[in-house]
Amino acid sequence: MKITDDSLYCPTSYLLWAMRPGDGSPASVVHKAYAREFWKERSLPQRFVVLLRFVTWPFIVLLAVLYFTTRNGPEIAQRSGRGIMMQVVDQFRLAACFGIFPPWYYMFELHLKKNRIRAQDYLSRYETKYNLSELLKRYVERTSGELLNNKALFASVCRDNGVPTPRVVGVAEDGVFEFTQPGCGRQNEMSLSGADLFVKPLRGKGGRGALRFNAAGRDCYETGGGDMLSASELIEHLGELSREKPLVVQHALTSHADIRDLSGSALSCVRTVTCQNEGGGFEVTNAAFRMALRDDTVVDGLHRGGIVSRVDVQTGELGLATDLGFTPHVGWCEQNPVTGVQIAGRVLPHWPELLAVAVKAHAAFPHKVAVGWDIAITPDGPVVVEGNGSPCVDIIQRVDEPMGATRFGQLYAYHVARAVERAEADRISGPQPV
Repeated sequence: MKITDDSLYCPTSYLLWAMRPGDGSPASVVHKAYAREFWKERSLPQRFVVLLRFVTWPFIVLLAVLYFTTRNGPEIAQRSGRGIMMQVVDQFRLAACFGIFPPWYYMFELHLKKNRIRAQDYLSRYETKYNLSELLKRYVERTSGELLNNKALFASVCRDNGVPTPRVVGVAEDGVFEFTQPGCGRQNEMSLSGADLFVKPLRGKGGRGALRFNAAGRDCYETGGGDMLSASELIEHLGELSREKPLVVQHALTSHADIRDLSGSALSCVRTVTCQNEGGGFEVTNAAFRMALRDDTVVDGLHRGGIVSRVDVQTGELGLATDLGFTPHVGWCEQNPVTGVQIAGRVLPHWPELLAVAVKAHAAFPHKVAVGWDIAITPDGPVVVEGNGSPCVDIIQRVDEPMGATRFGQLYAYHVARAVERAEADRISGPQPV
C-alpha cells in the first residue's frame, strides 16, 4: 500500500506520533496508525530522505504562517482578542505537535481556547481522505471504490437496491452519446424532451465540470450562457464535450419548496456521513447543509463560494452558516449574507426519511467503512445524488466539533485498528483471509 507523501501539509515532526505511546483515544489511534504506516511503507533510503525534511519543514510552515496570518491575523485579533504574535506561535506549535497546517488553524478557529485545547481530536484530510482510506480499502473493504466513483454504475446499484437517485438519461464518452433508457438508441433525441438535465463528469468530485440545461420546450434546451439548442444539437454538443472526459447525463433535481430560498437556483445537498458500526450495521454520524451564494453556479460547493451549516442529526435543525474559514470575511451568519434569508433554526423537511435513505444507501454499498452522501431534499423527498467513499472531514469539523471526539471517530478508529492488525499480519505471514 502506497502512503501519499504529504510534505506540504504534514510537517514531518508530526510523523513522530509513531513513537508516542498514545492515550487510547480514537483520535490517537488514527494519528498513530497514519504515522506508523507512513514509516513502514518506506525503505531505509526513503526514510533517510524523510528525516532530511526535518530541516526544511520549519521554512515551509513559516511561509504558510506569514501568508495566512497576513490574510486573517488583524481581523481575528480584533474579533477574538488573540494577538497576532500569539496566533503565529499557535500555528507553529500546532503544526509541530499535531500536524495542523496554518490554513486549518483558521478553518477550525484554533485561536479560540475552547477549540485549541482539543487540537489532538481533529482528524486531518491527509490522514482520512488519502492515506488511511487506502489502508481500509486494502485490509477491511477489500475492494475498489469504482461503484461509488462511476456515476452511472452508482445510479444502477442505487436503483437495484431501491435507493432514490437522479434518473440517468445517458452517458457520453469519446464523442459518442448513448442513451441508457430502455428502448432508446443513439439517434432518439426525443428521449431528452420534457426534463431539465444535469451533466457532470462520469468520474469526478467537487462539482467540477457540472452543467445544467433547462428544457425550454419539447425540442429546445437553454444553456448556461443563454443560448438555445435543439435536442439533437445538445446531444452533439455533449458528445464533443465528452472527448475531453466522459459525462453522465441525468434528470436535474429541484430543492423542496421549504428550503428553495436558502440556495438560489443551485440544488442544495446535505452532506450526510454514515459509518459501519461494530456490529456491521450503519449509522448516520454527522450532517451539514450546503448552500450556494452565487446565482451563476449550478452546484453548492464551498470551493465555489458557497456556505455550509451544521445539521443536528437528531432533529434536522440548521445551525449558524459559514464558509471554509480561510479568510475572516464571512464569519458565522444567522442569515444568508446575500439575501438575508434566515438559516439558523430552520428545520429541514423530510429529515427522518433522509436519515433512513442514508442508511439504506450505505447498505447498498456494504463493503465501505465510511461514506459521505450528498442527499438532495426534493418535493418528492430525499434523493441520493452521489457518495464519496473517502469523505472529507474538513467541512464537518468546521461547523461541528473535532471528529476524533465523535461517534464517527470511535467507529473510524475501530476499523483503522482492524486494518493495522491485518496489515501487520500480512507483513509477518502473508495475506490473511477476510
